[in-house]
This record gives sequence, C-alpha cells and structure tokens, in this order.
Amino acid sequence: PINQELMKGADTGKELNYRWDKPDDPGNYAYDKLSLVRYIKGFDWYICSSVYLDELQSSSELLSSRIMVLAGLTMLATLLISSLVNRITRPLEQLASTALKVQGGDLSARTGIQRDDEIGILASSIDAMVQRLRNNIETLDAQVKQRTEELLATNARAQRTDQRKDRA
Repeated sequence: PINQELMKGADTGKELNYRWDKPDDPGNYAYDKLSLVRYIKGFDWYICSSVYLDELQSSSELLSSRIMVLAGLTMLATLLISSLVNRITRPLEQLASTALKVQGGDLSARTGIQRDDEIGILASSIDAMVQRLRNNIETLDAQVKQRTEELLATNARAQRTDQRKDRA
C-alpha cells in the first residue's frame, strides 16, 4: 500500500508522511517517515527519497547547535579584532589630536600615551619634541626680552647724551 501512495504522490511536490519500521527494529511500524517521490518518464522509474523524522530532527538540532557555536566564535573573533583595531587606532587619533593642538600653538599639549611598543615610542618622541620646542621658544623669548631691554636702555642713554650735546 505504501508503494501505491508513493507513486500517487510522485511529482506533486507534496511529501508523504507515514509510519515505518527501522532496520534495527523490524516489524515495529512506529517510526514517522517523510518521503518525496519523482517520476522519470524516459526510464519509467520512480525515485524516492525518504528520511525518518526523528533523524531529521536530531540532524536539525545538531546543525542548529553548530550554527550557534559558529555564531558565538564569530562574535568572539569580531570582538577580538575590534579590540585590536581600537588598540591601534585610539592612540593614533590621540597623536593626530596632539599634533593639531601643537600646530594651533598649544605647546603644553601632550599625547598622554604610555606604551612600550612603537606607538609608545612615537608618542614619547612627539612629547619630547614639543617640550623641547616649548623650552627653545621660552629661551628665545627670554633672550629677545633681555636684548630688547638692553637696546631700550642703550637708546635711552643715547638720547640723554644727544640732549646733553644739544644743550652744550
């Protein structure tokens, strides 16, 4: 009777559900089975594919659990990569921000980066260069101020001398 039902269902696109026995439990037709049948006219063949629903369910559960594990691993890898990218980009953004402050004239700007890698070396070098530039400018400002005071004093003496000459 199953053969007739399977042949009747051929090429309808509908699956046939029925109970069948298993090889390890012959004669006990208590297992749900799902079949799909196609008819090949040129050979007058019926080709049937069938699966026990409990096996389909267990395969589906196994696939779902594997997908969940892969999704979890993908999320973990994404977080790890994101953390690594942030570890690189955040200090570079700090370096760029400090460079813009210095360019704008803020010689008190510091990177604030304390690391023992190449980025840390670059940051400490930039901080040292900015401090040195600040010190040089302060020294030059002091020298210019001192020289200006000296020139003003010299000019004042020269004017007094000129005034004395004009009187005499």
